[in-house]
Amino acid sequence: ITPSVLQALALVEWQFTPVVDIVLTSAAPHLSELKKMFEDFPLEVNLHIDIDDMAKRMLQADLAIGAGGTTSWERCSLALPSILIVLAENQMVIGRNLERAGAIISLQVNDTTVANIKNSVEKLAGDEIAYRDMSLSASAICDGAGATRVARELVNG
Repeated sequence: ITPSVLQALALVEWQFTPVVDIVLTSAAPHLSELKKMFEDFPLEVNLHIDIDDMAKRMLQADLAIGAGGTTSWERCSLALPSILIVLAENQMVIGRNLERAGAIISLQVNDTTVANIKNSVEKLAGDEIAYRDMSLSASAICDGAGATRVARELVNG
């Protein structure tokens, strides 16, 4: 789905010049073809492979575009506005519920045409109130203190 996301980002009429960080594993399919896309890409793109500082990178980001799954909760915990792309059936409920809560924009993989991704990015980039509200809604979903609460329960038992 990364090529579609990149195509969409290239079509957005930006009021600023964004830096696009792509985080993948070395096992990502079509990695060499993806790298070729960057050669003539109109935005600054940084490709990160097998990183170990994802939380730091998410803290520095203004917007995340990614699959559903466990990173959905991390993005919420960091109040990071997100466009979630449902890539597997087990992610559908997560996407639907987080979108109902106002924490994300959810796109099904069959809805991820370049136009839909572009429109979703433009919605957040062009509406400061919607962006802020999404951030606040995301932070209300997951506060990131779950491990502390579990540890407290184990100790106080």
